[in-house]
Amino acid sequence: MENRSWNNSSISLEKKSLTKDTLVDNLNAEKIRNITKANEVETKGLLFQFPDLDNEVVSFFENNTLTDGSVNVSDVNPSSKFFIREGAFFNNGKTITTRGYDYICSLDTSLTSVQKIKKYEETVYAVTESLKELNLSKIEKLLLLDYLKNSLITILNSFVYQEKLGSQNVDMSKEYNQTRSDLIAQVESVISSAVDLILNKNLNDIRNIDFNTLLSVIDNSVKKLTDYHSQYKLPSFYVSRPEATHPLTIIGAALLCAKRYKDVDAVVGVPSGGTEFAITIKVFLNKLGNNNVGLFLMPMSLHSIKQFSNEVDNQALVPGGLGGSFHNSIGSVLICDDNTSTGRTLQALKDSITEKYPLVTVYCTVAEADIVRSKIDENNKNRTRIADKDIYADSVNILPVSRSVSPKTDLKEIVEKRKIISYYRGMDEKSLNVVDQIYARVMSYVNEFGIDYSKFTQENAILDFHGTFLSNFYVAPVTLNNATYPTVEHAYQAAKFYTLYWSNVQDEARNEIKEALKCRGYAESIVYSNELFADSTMTAGNIKIIADILRKYNYVDKDWEDKRIKIMIDILLQKFEAQEMLAKLQETGDKELVEGNSWGDTLWGVSEGKGRNILGLILMEIRKLGNLDK
Repeated sequence: MENRSWNNSSISLEKKSLTKDTLVDNLNAEKIRNITKANEVETKGLLFQFPDLDNEVVSFFENNTLTDGSVNVSDVNPSSKFFIREGAFFNNGKTITTRGYDYICSLDTSLTSVQKIKKYEETVYAVTESLKELNLSKIEKLLLLDYLKNSLITILNSFVYQEKLGSQNVDMSKEYNQTRSDLIAQVESVISSAVDLILNKNLNDIRNIDFNTLLSVIDNSVKKLTDYHSQYKLPSFYVSRPEATHPLTIIGAALLCAKRYKDVDAVVGVPSGGTEFAITIKVFLNKLGNNNVGLFLMPMSLHSIKQFSNEVDNQALVPGGLGGSFHNSIGSVLICDDNTSTGRTLQALKDSITEKYPLVTVYCTVAEADIVRSKIDENNKNRTRIADKDIYADSVNILPVSRSVSPKTDLKEIVEKRKIISYYRGMDEKSLNVVDQIYARVMSYVNEFGIDYSKFTQENAILDFHGTFLSNFYVAPVTLNNATYPTVEHAYQAAKFYTLYWSNVQDEARNEIKEALKCRGYAESIVYSNELFADSTMTAGNIKIIADILRKYNYVDKDWEDKRIKIMIDILLQKFEAQEMLAKLQETGDKELVEGNSWGDTLWGVSEGKGRNILGLILMEIRKLGNLDK
């Protein structure tokens, strides 16, 4: 089959511009399914051309890999230290599968981006340590490499995502580019090692990975990432992991593409989904003799771009991934993504390349055909585009999509979200103290498939805590770290700086606090110590301003984000220990407690209809406890 160039063709088609027959033809799921099945057969044939292929390993993963890409290991009994960890496995009572909480925690909406990055760093260290253990089976080594690959790619994707902030905030230094390249090299070494184990039945050793170098690269990358995410307060969704459903889908599609596009000069991946696919294609191209192929990762995922704008400036997105490196010797590129429904991402990236480099031949490919979603939304006016059917020419699978969840979601993500909820519910059952129990319940609610706060009214909910006893500013003494505070807000803000040596606070910060308070009519002298937050003459609003300024100067406890929700629960439990306060809370009946606000707080409350409402959820859990005590 001759490879199709997309230089002068549209990948993303506008529905209203198509004739009915053309629309039907491009949404012919059965026809595309036949193509993917034929590709799957061809892929297996290509695999078996490797004379030393480990058939037992391939058969194991074919028979034991589930819809979400996790592997049933009920009969394997992994023995490494890593798999003894809580969060490595998922046990539903019937089967034990891989890709537990540690693997999918990037979907946990209760975690900040920095918390996610640190969790994946911990996984890298834990897996690396286990891979050094003796007498591990090849299956277990491949399972460990899957966790390592996932963690590295998640960190790499987060590193690439900073390029979406706009040219004024993008780090284009040599040091940044070197760290980015080092990360890509480590991911490639892990994928290459896994492929070697599969293709060589007599091989049981990990090749290509220098663990000391890998850990050094991770330390450097995570330090840069956490500093960057903290500086720009990047949202949680900037940390997103690979999206491929089935590990053999990526291997199969990558091998097929390496065979079909064996002479291509460069592979271009689209983070987050296309990262693993692009690197795996490069690994197979190398194995088939193309050792000069280049690799580029372009931050073009429209899932995140659309968070800010529906407009895509193609040229603005080129420099971060291609600038200076996309040299004249490159005559052809293969753009790849794990799946596509509308083709918009691939179209934007193809246009950005052809506009800047018109002589380069552009090929495009996707591992899985996302045709079911397009077919379901055929008459959905909000889904104005579909992908040209020919973009699925190399696909080896149809992306599994839920027909019941709206907006349409792939089944893997649904399974993984349910795993996260199950993880927290299991934590609730195991917890021995009430703070941990409430924390686990609240986190399971937060990770459910969204709460539509627009349905609540004054009749069935309390939508504003301001000026009421539900507010953290309400005067109700609480104790924390052996100090008594006039309100929850005083105590909560104090906890951020419990480890602060006040003598280290610079004059610049002190003067800024003094001026801010003067503007609010507070002219008293200030004693800079932990006692400042316990001062009953200082309003909760003033306390919050002081805390915000101190945080701006990075005086906040470095582990604050890991502690803050449990500290809030502890303080609120104290507040409602008083019978008068508990009675007020119980008088709210079964009304939904929604901490509505106009200042954009979507962690503790709800702003413009969106938010996690953690404060409201905690209060409702405390209300339940009070009702049980009656």
